[in-house]
Amino acid sequence: MTYWVMRALFIVFFRLFGSWEVSGHGHVPEAGAVLITPNHLSFLDPPLVGCALRRPGWFMAKAELFKIPGLRWLIRGMHAYPVKRGVPDRASLKQTLAYLKNGEIVCVFPEGKRSVTGELGPVEMGIGMLAVKTGAPVVPVGIRGTDRMLPRDAKRLYRAKIRIRFGPVLQLEPPAPGVDERQAYHAAADRIREAIAAVLAEMDAPKADTRPGMLG
Repeated sequence: MTYWVMRALFIVFFRLFGSWEVSGHGHVPEAGAVLITPNHLSFLDPPLVGCALRRPGWFMAKAELFKIPGLRWLIRGMHAYPVKRGVPDRASLKQTLAYLKNGEIVCVFPEGKRSVTGELGPVEMGIGMLAVKTGAPVVPVGIRGTDRMLPRDAKRLYRAKIRIRFGPVLQLEPPAPGVDERQAYHAAADRIREAIAAVLAEMDAPKADTRPGMLG
């Protein structure tokens, strides 16, 4: 109940501070485990993904955020759970695997941090490991505009148009016998990055002018 209430409040928030557009809903499986993998521009990205999803999801978030009392309550209400960055975090991995085993949606930002330039950065090997180990379908996601609504290090919000698009499902197979596991995880992570980049390229492509031409 808390999740849906928080989701409704964030939908109102996004409408008040600008327009938002969601596309590609049909690519998200209606049931079963799913890994959602968006690019990362702003602190607004997790609630945006939560608002865009039609099923409840769980969100991996950096552990430091859970040390802020008010924010901790807010993000837990939106199904966030902590992960320690820069070190192996067995507890977070175990939690993620449990959610996927139970047929839940898990959202992981594979870059591991917000982009400074707005461009898609390198992705971490861990997302490839999760995809390969669990066999969960991966849905690449493109986000645009949240860094204009809440710029990095900004102390206020700005009105902006934000967009989110779910891309075609990517299914990654287990490595063949004899293939080094780390190489397989890196290869899977690279494929996920390519899929996210393809969604962003579609979003950034200029729209064709469909207006009727002028007759001389």
